[in-house]
Amino acid sequence: MHKVMSRRTLIDLSLRSMAGAGLLSAMPGSGVVPGTGRGLLAESRSQRRAVVCIYCFGGGDDHVLSTHDRLHDSLADLQPLYDQKKLAVVEDVVRPVRMRNASGTPGEIMARTYSALRFLPHGFVTLEWAARAADIDPLTGTGAYTFDTGVSLLAPGANCPGDSFEHSSVRNVTRALRPLRTPFPNSSLGRQLEDVSRLIRVAPALGMEQQVLFVGTAGMSRSAAKAGTLVERHRELAKALAAFFAATVELGVESSVTTYTDGDFTPRSTGRGTRMVLGGSVLSKYASGISQDSYAGAMASWLGVDDRNVRAHFPEFEPTVFAAMA
Repeated sequence: MHKVMSRRTLIDLSLRSMAGAGLLSAMPGSGVVPGTGRGLLAESRSQRRAVVCIYCFGGGDDHVLSTHDRLHDSLADLQPLYDQKKLAVVEDVVRPVRMRNASGTPGEIMARTYSALRFLPHGFVTLEWAARAADIDPLTGTGAYTFDTGVSLLAPGANCPGDSFEHSSVRNVTRALRPLRTPFPNSSLGRQLEDVSRLIRVAPALGMEQQVLFVGTAGMSRSAAKAGTLVERHRELAKALAAFFAATVELGVESSVTTYTDGDFTPRSTGRGTRMVLGGSVLSKYASGISQDSYAGAMASWLGVDDRNVRAHFPEFEPTVFAAMA
C-alpha cells in the first residue's frame, strides 16, 4: 500500500477518469535536419536498445536554457554533456492539433492532456505507444514490470513468464548484481534511475532486446516556479541525469540508451514545452518548433518501431520535420 500511494502522489487522482478512455499516444520519429541529412539521434550500433522516459508532471519544465550555449544555472551538472553534444535541448515543442481544443468535460480535457500515458494496475503508469507495442493488457498489465521506486518496464517482443507485477525473475536477477562505481543521488528520481540502470544490465539475461522504461518526477509546475521550488527540482533532475549517463558509460551502453524528458500540456499553458534528450546517440545540441508527435516519435523510431506504426499512433508524425540545429 505504501508503494502504491507513494506512486499515486505523482499524479492527480482525477486522472483516473482516463483509465477507461482508450488513451491514444503519439510517438514521432528520428527526423532529418533539413539541408544536412542529419537527425537528432544517430543509429545505435547495437540491436539491443533502451529508451528511458522521464515524465515531468506539472507541465512547467520550460526553464532550461539561459542562452543557446548555456543551460540554466540549476542544470549546471548537465552543462558538460550539453557541450559534448551528449545532451540536446528541444524548445517550443507544440501540442498536437488533436490536443489544442480545450473544450469538453474536465475528464476529456485531462485525457487529452495526458494522452501519451496509459494507466496500469496498482496505480502505475507507462507510455501508451510502448504499451501497445508490447501488447500490454489494459486490465491486468501483463507484460509490464514495476518496481518499488515507481519504475515501469515494458519489453516489446520479450516473453518473460510469471506475474507481471513484482516479477520474481526480474527482481532476483537485479538483486544479484554488484553495485556500480557510479554513485546516484539519494532523491526519488536518483533512486528510480539507479533501478533503471540495473534493469538495463540484466536485459541480456532476460532476453529483452528492447526496453522502454518509465520514471516520473513531480513538482515541475508553474505554481512551483512562482513558489521558488522549481529551481531545486531542476537541480535534482540534473544530478540524477548526469549520474545516469555516467552509469551508462561505465556499463558501455551509452550509445544504446536514449533518455528523454517529457511532460504534460496543462489546459492553461501556452501549448509549448521544452524537453531534453540524453545519450551517446545524440548528434545535435538544439532543436526548436516541432510537434510533440515528432518529438516523442523520434524516440520510438530510434528504438525500432516502424514509422508506419508510429504514424498510426501519431497522425502528425513526420521524420523530416524533426529539425535540429548543429
